[in-house]
Amino acid sequence: MKCSACGKFMAAAEGVTCPKCDRKSHRACVKVPEGVQVQPTWLCPDCKIRTPRKSDQNTPVRGLNSEYIIKQGEEKPQSPVAQGFKESELALELRRFREELRETREEFRSFRQEMFDLRNSLKSCEERLDTLENKYTRLEEQ
Repeated sequence: MKCSACGKFMAAAEGVTCPKCDRKSHRACVKVPEGVQVQPTWLCPDCKIRTPRKSDQNTPVRGLNSEYIIKQGEEKPQSPVAQGFKESELALELRRFREELRETREEFRSFRQEMFDLRNSLKSCEERLDTLENKYTRLEEQ
């Protein structure tokens, strides 16, 4: 039989079987140590990903400190980034960004036009070369 994780052949005794999908995998491929009894609730990585998670509202939030709790009547504290920027500075920064974006668009437009002109020049050169080749071929034939 083939391992569902790596695709290599294996003996039945070498692997573990997922109780949900019945696929077999090498222990090393699914990170199950040798000699360890697999629990009936164990799932292969594919089934584990596909299993919807349950939302438990009673689960405490990790790292919740009193400094992050806003009490009634208090203002929401600003982040350090927001404290460092005033609204006028932020507006000015946005305006500069828009100008740079506009300039970049104009550069791209001019670049596209140059490429179009270059393409047309190459096309005309190619036509002239074809004409010269035809004349040369006719001269050789004479």
